[in-house]
Amino acid sequence: MTDYVRIAQSITIDASQERVFQFVSDFRNDWQWRPEIRRVELRGPLMIGTQLVQDATLLGFFSLSVLTEVVELEPGRRLVTRTPAEYDAHIFNVRAVEELSVDVVRFVYELSFDKAAVKKALRFALPAGVVSTFYGAAVRRYLGTVKHLIEES
Repeated sequence: MTDYVRIAQSITIDASQERVFQFVSDFRNDWQWRPEIRRVELRGPLMIGTQLVQDATLLGFFSLSVLTEVVELEPGRRLVTRTPAEYDAHIFNVRAVEELSVDVVRFVYELSFDKAAVKKALRFALPAGVVSTFYGAAVRRYLGTVKHLIEES
C-alpha cells in the first residue's frame, strides 16, 4: 500500500538479551538513541495497557507529541506499542530482542505508520517512498547508536 510506511531493521549486539531488552524497553532511554525525542512520559509501570507520550522535534523545527500504548509485552523479548484506535494517525512500533548465542543478540526495531501520521508530524504530506528512504536511514543510525551505547557501557 503506497499510503503506508513500514521500516524494519536489525543489528547484532554483543550483550545479553536481558541487558539489551532492559535498555530498549525503557522509553526514558529513547532520547539517547533517537535524537528527535525531547521528552517521554510513561504513565505507569511497563505492562500491557500502559500509555506513554513522546514529544519529538522533527527536522529541527516540527514539534510532535504522540500518545501510544503498550499492546504486547514479552519481558526480555518483545515490546509492541501503537497509537490508540481513536487517534487520527496510525503508528505501530515493535522492539524485539532475539538471542543468537551467549551474549550475542539481534535487536529488531520496526516502525509502521500511515500517511496521516506523516502529515500530522510535518504539517504536509510526502510520498511514502521518500519518507521510507529518509526514515530508514535514521533507523540505521538509531541501531548503531544503541549498539555503541550498550557495548561500550
